[in-house]
Amino acid sequence: MPDFEALIGKGKYREAAKLLDAELAKKESDRLYYLRAIVSFRLKNYEYAHEMLEHALYMKKDPDYLKLKALILMETLEFAEALEMLKGVLDQRKDAESYFLSSMCLMFLDDPKSREYLQLAYLADPGKTKALIREFYGQFFRNNRYVSEKEKKALEARIAAIK
Repeated sequence: MPDFEALIGKGKYREAAKLLDAELAKKESDRLYYLRAIVSFRLKNYEYAHEMLEHALYMKKDPDYLKLKALILMETLEFAEALEMLKGVLDQRKDAESYFLSSMCLMFLDDPKSREYLQLAYLADPGKTKALIREFYGQFFRNNRYVSEKEKKALEARIAAIK
């Protein structure tokens, strides 16, 4: 069997998709559906990624599957639905990334609980949380022309000050 995860890790999404489709035609597996969903997500085919995740989740309510579904929903700005998926993840395991993603959903929903979830993320893993904050800053603010250089420097200083 091909090493699907290695192909995905190398960014060979189309090749991985063809091989996963061929493998899924032979046998259904929650893991194969999940990997196919990752490929579709990376190719920005959110509808197909969602469909593949539905198959995977029908077979197994794995927290990684729920988290990927939340990421897809966040990418399509469906924050309330994403938050529901993340609650399912947090019911099974309490990890910094799930708390952080929940915090981001709550922030976009203008819910004051966002701060609480960010604190829970930090308590779960300070280093991971700081890395996630840096990544979030890079995605949304670093190259945003609507954020002044002064504001960017202030944000960068605040992030750097996180211990």
